[in-house]
Amino acid sequence: MQGTSSGDIQRLVDALAEDVVFVEDGGGKVPGAGLQPVHSRDNVARGLMANLTRFRAERLWLEEVNGGPAIVATRAG
Repeated sequence: MQGTSSGDIQRLVDALAEDVVFVEDGGGKVPGAGLQPVHSRDNVARGLMANLTRFRAERLWLEEVNGGPAIVATRAG
């Protein structure tokens, strides 16, 4: 995933759509996950990088979810 492995936030910001919205789903296992959607490329990129630093993903990929592009990250299955 562009920018995530290197920690290059600007590269990640540039890869995101202008109207990006980040919706988190912790599967009921992550306190506070998914409470509010995050808007703007800068806020989404910084939040994503913070989450990936705090909760290291075992797997990270792009996929279509609910008819739109999504970044999917998993750990422990």
